[in-house]
Amino acid sequence: TAVMKLILAALLVGLAAAQDTAYCNDGWELYTVEWQGKAHHSCFWFGNNYEKVTHNTAKLLCQSMGGFLAEVPYGPHLNNWIVNQLLDRNTKYFNVDTEDGLGRPHYETQYWLGARDFGHHNDHMPGHWMWEHRNSSVEWFDWGSDEPNNYNGQNCLTYLQYTDVFFPSFSTFKWNDWDCDVPADFICE
Repeated sequence: TAVMKLILAALLVGLAAAQDTAYCNDGWELYTVEWQGKAHHSCFWFGNNYEKVTHNTAKLLCQSMGGFLAEVPYGPHLNNWIVNQLLDRNTKYFNVDTEDGLGRPHYETQYWLGARDFGHHNDHMPGHWMWEHRNSSVEWFDWGSDEPNNYNGQNCLTYLQYTDVFFPSFSTFKWNDWDCDVPADFICE
């Protein structure tokens, strides 16, 4: 009986330890960052390829899974993590980010984020973008070249894939303003 108690205790400790590390539901990706000496965890669900929907439908799909459209309010660390996740899912390309040119945009490869601009904006005046779930202003940006341009009233935010014109194996994702009613893939948080 002492051996059985020891085995039972070991199983309980193992189950407890396993539960402490399971932050996300199946199919969701864990993002962890240390901030002010404490680990913070967020879970992200990346829509399946070719599961393109409008911005409002993407919001509803995320809500149905207990989440919201992904937001990147705290700067480049999370943004870079999401870009690398998108590159892993969409390409076998190398991530390249050049200062003076991103190459050709692939408008067919975009992912909704949870930000909107309810006013007028263009590439000279970026407008007032808001994270919808947090109801807070977007305070930093990772726009692609000549974005935002508000072409035909684009008031929703996506990640847009760019590939290098001369070296198509080099790819990255940058922010793009997009028409809220045009389908795109999506990311939930």
